[in-house]
Amino acid sequence: MTARAGIILAAGQGTRMKSARPKVMHEVAHLPMLGHVIAAMKGAGIERIVVVTAPAADEVRAFAKSLGAESVVQDKQLGTGHAAACAAPALKDFNGVLIVSYGPMAELALGAAQRLADHGVASTVVDPRWVLPIDSTLMTLAAAHSLVVTIEDNGRHGGAGATLAGALRDRGIDTPVRIQSIPQQFLRQGKRSELLADIGLTTQDVARQVVESV
Repeated sequence: MTARAGIILAAGQGTRMKSARPKVMHEVAHLPMLGHVIAAMKGAGIERIVVVTAPAADEVRAFAKSLGAESVVQDKQLGTGHAAACAAPALKDFNGVLIVSYGPMAELALGAAQRLADHGVASTVVDPRWVLPIDSTLMTLAAAHSLVVTIEDNGRHGGAGATLAGALRDRGIDTPVRIQSIPQQFLRQGKRSELLADIGLTTQDVARQVVESV
């Protein structure tokens, strides 16, 4: 099985818990919550784990290290996207394919990722909440991967994939982008699943095309 990486966002201060202790260090079933998350990730086959922490969270970093996880510091709490981006330098050597699913294509994307793993190809799956404006974290992730694959049940021209590809070019990010979408042509009438199969928007087809590209 190919290597997998995961990011744990653990920079919360625990103020709503009315405690000076970082909230991820509060115990549930005799183990800090962070320990449960790390154990679950390891159980899912994730070998490389990066924990994003607050500057003063020495306790969190020491505990993460004791469980074999790496740590990075989020100097300022500027939101979830910024926290995830803080892990990018630690994973700069973790290459692979970034799969970006739009709309109802997340299940297909996850299925394709599993097929890629079966072929020894590492991948990351993200499902943006919106197309525009493009989240800076998505740009950071794209720069850290060797190939970006976008999946959408929308026309290729002017679609989400084309929008992301253009934004990457404008930013000077030269990661290749493969757009999996609906061709600009008339389609026959039929069930959604049949039409998606006709145009190659299936788990098997997407995974096969990616394997041929890497």
